[in-house]
Amino acid sequence: MSVPIFRIAIIFLLLPAMAFCITVEVLGASPMLRHQVERLVLDLSESELGVEVITEEVCSLLRDEGYLSPEIAQEESMLIIDAGNQYRIAEIVVEVEKPLTESEVVSLISVRQGDIARVSTIESELGKVITLLHNLGYYHPEVDYKLRCVSDNRVDLLITVESGSPGYIKDIR
Repeated sequence: MSVPIFRIAIIFLLLPAMAFCITVEVLGASPMLRHQVERLVLDLSESELGVEVITEEVCSLLRDEGYLSPEIAQEESMLIIDAGNQYRIAEIVVEVEKPLTESEVVSLISVRQGDIARVSTIESELGKVITLLHNLGYYHPEVDYKLRCVSDNRVDLLITVESGSPGYIKDIR
């Protein structure tokens, strides 16, 4: 199977009298992702940002789409983006302390085995756990996650939930 290559020609306007052209190649990506990268690069180029900032933003976008190990290289006027493999969640492992249980955390979040490992989705779903703990009176919970690579395109999602101590209201007058 051949790897699709998408080329995007972008003109960066640095100063009114100066402009340069950079070509962007996206390797191993779907047409939808290519469009997202193209849109992002165009938007950022209008903001007159440097190539380094654009590179960081493209990496962030790729991670949000499950491409956890993108490689980006710059060769003269060409930015080569190798998206790599799109990772899926193999297993969800939860370490949690009271008042919640592992099954409560798993049922609360809408991330499942086989889903694409989208970083932004995982982070927003874990926000639900924090909100629930706040509603239960735990005002300083720590909810964290790690993605552990288990194969070329599969990761385990390791979630740690530390509820901390509940808050109490005293001396109401």
